[in-house]
Amino acid sequence: MTYSFLNKTMDIPSFIGTLFQFRDRIHLVHLNTNSYSAHVALNSLYDDLLGIIDTLVESAQTDQLLNITIPQSQTSNDLGVVQELLDFVRTNRGIFPYSFQQNELDTLELKVSSTLYKLKFLK
Repeated sequence: MTYSFLNKTMDIPSFIGTLFQFRDRIHLVHLNTNSYSAHVALNSLYDDLLGIIDTLVESAQTDQLLNITIPQSQTSNDLGVVQELLDFVRTNRGIFPYSFQQNELDTLELKVSSTLYKLKFLK
């Protein structure tokens, strides 16, 4: 599957803005699902995302403030957004140069992967 964001030249502010958009999209799916297990799994993920995003932003702003723009989100009930997030992070994480930032991205991948497990197998 090809996503439009994979063809874009990615920089740290764009990456962060896209993470915020994914958080919004996941929150919208959380609010639109009729599955209690999906509702709970997505709630946990979008709660965790904010802390990870905040840490990445603060660690990237050591020299200057980032100009972050958050793309607009559409209302959806497509659980595929969680896989899209995982693919996005795996494809673009190389823009962060430091191991401590990569560790945060590892944590993000762990949380997203755990959510995918819950969505697929704990119905």
